Amino acid sequence: MLFRSVAAKLYDSLGQDAFTVFHSGKVRFGNGYPLSAAGEPAFPVPFAWHTAKGEEMNGSVTNIKNLFHATAAQHDEWEKAGDQQKQLRSGYFTRSGAHLQPAKRYRLKTAIDRRKMGMAEESQLYGYESLQAGSRWHFSVEFDDEVSDGVRQQVLSALGGTLRIGRSRTAEYGVLETSLCPTAIEPLPSAGPSEGRLIIYCLSDLALTDEQGMPTLVPDFGLSGVTFDPAKSFLRIRSYAPFNGTRRRFDLERQVIAKGSVLV
Repeated sequence: MLFRSVAAKLYDSLGQDAFTVFHSGKVRFGNGYPLSAAGEPAFPVPFAWHTAKGEEMNGSVTNIKNLFHATAAQHDEWEKAGDQQKQLRSGYFTRSGAHLQPAKRYRLKTAIDRRKMGMAEESQLYGYESLQAGSRWHFSVEFDDEVSDGVRQQVLSALGGTLRIGRSRTAEYGVLETSLCPTAIEPLPSAGPSEGRLIIYCLSDLALTDEQGMPTLVPDFGLSGVTFDPAKSFLRIRSYAPFNGTRRRFDLERQVIAKGSVLV
């Protein structure tokens, strides 16, 4: 959404640099993830994390079980105790162990029939799900070294202040205020290889292509002597069709590996 907002502001004025910013991959706009009440950045929960079915999170991930490291003996122990493990599929976590679920609202609306003096139109109920006003989020923008300082400043200036994103931008939705963080958000620490395995945690959706450039859901990063281990991985996929505001049509459906997936 922020990518589109910047494109609407800058595309024509950037001239030849528009390709560098929006098409070359040299400028990357990251996902927005929530901040805790204390201002601590949160990240998507890994799908390797589980809790006993029926157990309450109570705003904390300190009691989760990471099934990547679970042994056969632990699985037997849980089965004997009747503890069915349930995968965490939503929410975000902070380094301090907090579990966040962004507050949302749902509002039911009806279309208006202007031919009947503004009365409600028959069979035209619809709803908007929205993020609650006042919530705070963090995101990042990354530039390759060859992107000039002038272009960087133009992008950052376009991101500052008041922006409108999302649906119903001309009504009561989609207004946000952005400001630059004086210090970069510290990345999550890397665990490194474990027992001869390379563990990849997907911080965002992963759209892979094969050697012919066609979409694929089979992870293959071109590493010599490395093969994907589905038995140890925790992978989920999702499909969506992004809406193109210029053409006022949906683009082609995309199949991606969902954020939070753990690939081994």
